[in-house]
Amino acid sequence: MKCKVTITGADGKVHCSSGEYRATCGGCLLEYVYEGDRCELSYDGNIFKQKRRGKFDVDMVFAEGAETLCDFKYVALGLECKLKIFTEKANCKFDGCGCETEIFYLLEGTVNTVCIKAETIKEIK
Repeated sequence: MKCKVTITGADGKVHCSSGEYRATCGGCLLEYVYEGDRCELSYDGNIFKQKRRGKFDVDMVFAEGAETLCDFKYVALGLECKLKIFTEKANCKFDGCGCETEIFYLLEGTVNTVCIKAETIKEIK
């Protein structure tokens, strides 16, 4: 379903986009555009996976209470690195009109938060 996507970062900046939202068995899949890059956020009921493709290629896994790695690539410069992520808290709330996720994590020791809200848009026929 088509949706409005609102992303709020740790710095308080809000980014709005449009996207596609799908409920899955116990989770969801959200596809959207952020700063011109194609993004995908999936949730399986336990783990969040964030994928970004474009100027930056990023693959992140958020598992509450666990340390994972972030694969980061700055495409134009050909720079690549792996960064450690520790997910302090991650949750997802669902309703009949979309979902709202909150992820609190440490990226190489720096505290970060991201809230992503997907609100489905009723299509006029």
